[in-house]
Amino acid sequence: MEDKTTLRTMTSAALVAGKRLLEVKPTRLVSAKDFLTTADILSGQIIRQNLAARFPEIPFFGEEDGQTMGATEIQWVVDEVDGSVNFYHGDEHWGISIALVREGRSVAGAVYLPAKKQLF
Repeated sequence: MEDKTTLRTMTSAALVAGKRLLEVKPTRLVSAKDFLTTADILSGQIIRQNLAARFPEIPFFGEEDGQTMGATEIQWVVDEVDGSVNFYHGDEHWGISIALVREGRSVAGAVYLPAKKQLF
């Protein structure tokens, strides 16, 4: 499962979301959570759609979904905008993090820093 197709899919999802986020000005949302913006929601939607298009059977857990991480064998774990406060204030130190977690352990990951054009 954790092959080049998986990494390409994760990378593509991060790149598509990152490109879109560079085009938007986020609005802060009132939330009981730490710091949530419209960009977090948008990024999550883009990433979820991209991952589900190739791997619809894998559950998605986004940091901003307001749910508890499942106890499934395999799942996507995503931080839609890692560094939301920085993103909101126009600082370039923020990114998108996507992990594939199997039985509680990360087996693949992609981190993209759009403002810096760095992909890990």
